[in-house]
Amino acid sequence: MKSTSRYYLHTLHDQVLMTDHDGEEFESLDGATEEAGQAARDLMADCLKEGRSLALDRQMLVADLNGDVVATVLFSDALMKYDRH
Repeated sequence: MKSTSRYYLHTLHDQVLMTDHDGEEFESLDGATEEAGQAARDLMADCLKEGRSLALDRQMLVADLNGDVVATVLFSDALMKYDRH
């Protein structure tokens, strides 16, 4: 059985933090960071579908159980990375 850690994927836009209060279990920080990138792409897709701007200045902040930000995913970077499995 693999060990997991809980990470929280917060969204930061225009100095407003949208907090993830529930978090999610991941096998690694890399897994949480990949999920943050996918969440950023999903949010951008929703913006396009609704005719809103992409807001490329947004960020996904990956925080650990202590609330410390351990990784940051810029929406502009997430847009450039698309991994087709």
